[in-house]
Amino acid sequence: MSYSNSLTTGIQTYIRTTLAQKITASTTVRRIGRTAREIRAYLSDPSTLSTPDFVIRRYLQACHPGLLDDYGPLPDLVAGQKNLPWPQQVIESLASRLAALSKEQQAAISASQWRNYLTGSSARKREQVLAMAFTLKMDSDQTLDLLLAFGMEPFSVRYPLDLICMFCLKDPGTYTWAQAQDMLREFLARRTSQACGTTAATAGMTEQIEADLDELFGQHLQGSNARDALIRYMVDHSGEFISFRDGKKEVFLPGYTLGRTAQYHRLTEYLAVLYPHTITAIPGKDGQGSDRQWDPKLWHNRTEYVDGGSAGEISLSALTRAMFWSAGWTEIWWDGEIEPGSFQDNMRKFCENYEQHIGKVSRLFRGGSTIAYFDRRDALLFIFFFISGCGKLLTDPDYDAEHRLSRLRDMTCSGDSFDRTLGSVLKKLEELYGEFATEDAALRFRILCRCFNMILAPMDHANLYLPAQFDRFVLLALLAEDPEELAGVVMSESVWEEYAMPYTSPLAGKK
Repeated sequence: MSYSNSLTTGIQTYIRTTLAQKITASTTVRRIGRTAREIRAYLSDPSTLSTPDFVIRRYLQACHPGLLDDYGPLPDLVAGQKNLPWPQQVIESLASRLAALSKEQQAAISASQWRNYLTGSSARKREQVLAMAFTLKMDSDQTLDLLLAFGMEPFSVRYPLDLICMFCLKDPGTYTWAQAQDMLREFLARRTSQACGTTAATAGMTEQIEADLDELFGQHLQGSNARDALIRYMVDHSGEFISFRDGKKEVFLPGYTLGRTAQYHRLTEYLAVLYPHTITAIPGKDGQGSDRQWDPKLWHNRTEYVDGGSAGEISLSALTRAMFWSAGWTEIWWDGEIEPGSFQDNMRKFCENYEQHIGKVSRLFRGGSTIAYFDRRDALLFIFFFISGCGKLLTDPDYDAEHRLSRLRDMTCSGDSFDRTLGSVLKKLEELYGEFATEDAALRFRILCRCFNMILAPMDHANLYLPAQFDRFVLLALLAEDPEELAGVVMSESVWEEYAMPYTSPLAGKK
């Protein structure tokens, strides 16, 4: 469902006409600091964020206003451009009503859980969000909005439960959550083969399954005939539903496809050109005494290269360290009094836990327990560092920069469509950072949005969505003269306190 005069429209207008101008004009230490504080406040303003509770409440106003009749006038989330709270007594009563509705779906979502969801708490499991969608009788597009609001992957036809839910939610209210779970159990019991591992299944089959599903919907089958047709189709294509071993468990990973995996790996190869290594200061030992004391005078630099050897394999963990080190993010000191749930708190957790997350992704391909797959936030982060890294080369055209730019351009000429897309993005970045770079802040905003969407689209990720906090953060940082520097100052108030000192910020000029 689209909402006219929406939250998105108001945010885009404000960034394009006001905030972009301030960011591009922030060229002195004091201006950067003031702008960073304004950005941080903007990213922390709940009225400008698309949160799960906002998506649920707006949907109820638009599609089930009868559930709200007894509550009197409420802030209009459908026509308005703000995420405004509702009175707590309304939330309490509404949570009880939704709990009763969930029983009809055999979804078992309690009033206390609904109360949490309606006041901003996150769901930990994908199944919880899908159960909410069935309770609220959402269609597949509305459920997609809800998944994205919870920071989860959109529907993936290679994920068995997703395919079943896409089928059931095509006609909201026809199937219950319990019936969807029964269909999943029946498929798992009847499947004829099991595709397990990162190279399993057929390349290009994701698009074919999507086309087959459209044809199945087009047959207008009813009742048990429709249900049986879907399960029969899934059983006939059992090998296309890829599972993985996580220890002793069999797991399915939302969003996994062979094509998307290849694109992520290719993007890391570009990033390895931009961020080839990390340099870490290592203290030496004086060698005297039984306790072998560290001697700071003997410190030396250790270089860790992202390219792991002659095979040219990229280490995801080493690449993460190289990108974060280049941006100065590994040196950020986080204030212990950060407000829980604030933007700073979210970014602290993100930075401190990101290498652990990417390690789980690495184990998916290398083998091991506790695995994960790339998600949309990985794509946004990689694109941020791709754009920022290319910008540095284009604005500092020394021999090394020209050499690395030449390597990147050669890579875009491989003949692969994804490489051609990255080549097109690289040309657009020359409009931002090249010899004739534009100084029009609104145009820079549009070019950056276009660059993000050009890369996200072939990866089958949703376009840049500015009501989402992380999407907005990476875009705003890229409007700056030094994106990685501004990002650090925005993320942490403590960085600004150091940045404002007479000496140079620890994040300034990092290479």
